[in-house]
Amino acid sequence: NKQLARHDKLLTESKKSAKDFSGSISGATQSLLAMAGAYIGVDRLWESLKGILSAGDDAQSFSVQMTAVMGSIAAGEQATAWIKDFANNTGTKLESVQSAFSALKTFGIDPMNGSLQSMVDYNSRLGGSQEKLEGIILAVGQAWAKQKLQGEEILQLVERGVPVWELLETVTGKNVVQLQKLSEKGELGRETIKALYDELGRQANGQSAKSLDRLAGQINLVSNNFEEFKQIIADSGVYQVAVDFLKDLNTTFDQLN
Repeated sequence: NKQLARHDKLLTESKKSAKDFSGSISGATQSLLAMAGAYIGVDRLWESLKGILSAGDDAQSFSVQMTAVMGSIAAGEQATAWIKDFANNTGTKLESVQSAFSALKTFGIDPMNGSLQSMVDYNSRLGGSQEKLEGIILAVGQAWAKQKLQGEEILQLVERGVPVWELLETVTGKNVVQLQKLSEKGELGRETIKALYDELGRQANGQSAKSLDRLAGQINLVSNNFEEFKQIIADSGVYQVAVDFLKDLNTTFDQLN
């Protein structure tokens, strides 16, 4: 009887230990899941916040750039609004238009006089890649800066699928042999360059807007709208709160150091 009682006691204690152990594991699991959920939530929240702050920072940086490029705050704001409308109307990513606008302006070409529209339209006709657009802008911009269209820039355009000689024949009324001689002498000046990119626009008129009927164009439009949404949040005060907080934090670090 004593032995049975002792074994019974040991068995009862074992069951209790097993039950408690199971309960501890269950509780720990729930805690870990809660912690993981909180981490994922905070992590995603932080990523979203970083996205908002980055959008605000990019907007501030571009605003400063546009003010410098356009010569005044008002002109910079007008250019920024124009860029947003242009991007949405052509189904082009906002950052691509910003980059193209800045590049043309740097070369001395006014992007708002139809030049950017012409190049973006023709690029859409060629497939719409960002690389091709940058190449076209670089070639035309370099020629404009040098005030003459010559072999190097013509070759860059041809490599990107632009039939330069045919276009020049159309706008000048001269044949290829005559044009090549004029190019070698550096006599295809800015008037010809402007006629060239105007012709690009005429031949591909409205081509970029057609991208809004395709998935790629709509995705770019969603991206633009979401970027603007983040900028609105940043402008509502979040961005400035973050800047002020980081200033205070850095001041504290300086004091501690």
